Amino acid sequence: MPYVMMNFGIVASLCILLFVYGLTIMSVMLLVEINNLTNIQDYYKISQFTFGSVGGWVTNFCILSNCIGTCIAYLVIILNVSNELLVQGF
Repeated sequence: MPYVMMNFGIVASLCILLFVYGLTIMSVMLLVEINNLTNIQDYYKISQFTFGSVGGWVTNFCILSNCIGTCIAYLVIILNVSNELLVQGF
C-alpha cells in the first residue's frame, strides 16, 4: 500500500482501497449466502459445488500457493531482522 500511495497519490489510492474494500465485503457476503443455501462450510467444497472438481483443485492450489508465499515472506523478514540484530549486537 505505501508503494501505491507513493505513485498514485492519496486520492487515487483511497479510491483503490475503497474499491478493494467493497469487493472484499461482497465476496464475504457471497460466501455467507452460499453457506446459508447449501450448508457447506469450507472453500474446497464450495468451489467444488460451484465450479466442479477442477474448481476445487484450483482453489486448493491457490490456497496452498498463498500459504507457501506467506511462509517465504515471513522467513525473509525474520532473516533480514535477525541478520541486522546479530550485526548490531556484535
